[in-house]
Amino acid sequence: MVKMAFICTHNSCRSQIAEAFANALASDVFESYSAGTMIKERINPDACRLMK
Repeated sequence: MVKMAFICTHNSCRSQIAEAFANALASDVFESYSAGTMIKERINPDACRLMK
């Protein structure tokens, strides 16, 4: 299993979306994580809306 990290500045939108798609589409190949350099307290509401 390959470990993959998606990194963006706040770990509140893009990296969260990338992790979710990787988990949904390739969890048999990748162990996915998201992270950020300046973490926000909560996920961006647009990320939740876009994923739905």
